Amino acid sequence: MTSSAALRPVNVQEAADAVREAAAAKSMLRIVGGGTRRPLMCASDGNTRELHSSALTGVTRYEPEELVLSVRAGTPLDFVEDLLAERGQMLAFDPPRHVHLHGTLPARTTIGGVLGSGWAGPRRLSAGNVRDHLLGFEAVSGRGEVFRAGGRVIKNVTGYDLSKLMVGSWGTLALLTEVTLRVLPRPQHEATLLVDPLEVDAALALLRRAMALPLEVSCAACLPDGRAALRLEGFRASVDERLRQLAPALGVPRAARAILADESAALWNAVRDVQPFAADAPLLWRLSLPSTAAARTVASVVGTQVGAALFDWAGALVWLAMSAEADAERVRAKVDEAGGHAWRVRAPEALRARLPVAPPQPAPIAALSRRVKQGFDPFDVLGDGPFTSMNAPGIG
Repeated sequence: MTSSAALRPVNVQEAADAVREAAAAKSMLRIVGGGTRRPLMCASDGNTRELHSSALTGVTRYEPEELVLSVRAGTPLDFVEDLLAERGQMLAFDPPRHVHLHGTLPARTTIGGVLGSGWAGPRRLSAGNVRDHLLGFEAVSGRGEVFRAGGRVIKNVTGYDLSKLMVGSWGTLALLTEVTLRVLPRPQHEATLLVDPLEVDAALALLRRAMALPLEVSCAACLPDGRAALRLEGFRASVDERLRQLAPALGVPRAARAILADESAALWNAVRDVQPFAADAPLLWRLSLPSTAAARTVASVVGTQVGAALFDWAGALVWLAMSAEADAERVRAKVDEAGGHAWRVRAPEALRARLPVAPPQPAPIAALSRRVKQGFDPFDVLGDGPFTSMNAPGIG
């Protein structure tokens, strides 16, 4: 539970003042964007106040010809994507919206929240991760100091690359107030090849073969019903020709079918937002795994249960749904054995205390995280986010 009313600064100076006052009072602040991932946050004591960035909104600079956008961190993601769509552009890392997973409607995902979590959508395979598209930022440290890092060009070599630290830090290092992002042209056309249901290991092997072909597959997933989905994007003539070549190159049956344009986009939006598991599955995991180990790892936990997993990024990202009675602790053990890590995204009340949200860090990485945390926030003013220790943010 948090104390007093939430703080809602309307500019960077008010944000800095709020952080300095919290440091002087030896209290803690929890950074909140739109509040869409609030259930992932650790429980707070009575000495914690929420600091919302939702009033820090608006575009500060947009240069479509240069593919660069600067925007305040509390700006809703929907607004940004609509603005970019008007100019035929997009955020290529395909940011997800998880309001349905967490039951946090009508909250709205913000740009700051997207960068704080560092979670990308299906296009990560072809376009890179969130941190690859953050060029620079303005933020307030745990000392209440305003600082800037990065710039407005991709090849910026001035100083330390602090942008990569901010992505995935969940507001535990600094309060983002403004960000500069690289944007990309939106594809003119798209199509998705859907392959009839296969065994999971066969479907993932097919996805890996597809990614190795010179056909520029942009997204690759195995849906909960066992169908493999492969997305092609670009100019219409190029998409049509690559689609013609894809099935024969993979040796899949002619029964495989293609879906185009809006139908294809809707399918990948559902994958991005994990819609198959939005309404049920009391226990939900987000697993990062080597693609070659994904099928084996999931089978070791849930057997051959149909519909239990959604495999994105050609199998490297797995959304695993389990019943409340499942052996939840076994998941992290098996994922660790495979060389991956597991985030607990949703769980019944009785399981939350013994199932931390974030995976534990190896001792050397935890020690490095603590030193970085102390550099940005020496007084532990900023919250612990989804981490069990406020001194061990999941940097990166």
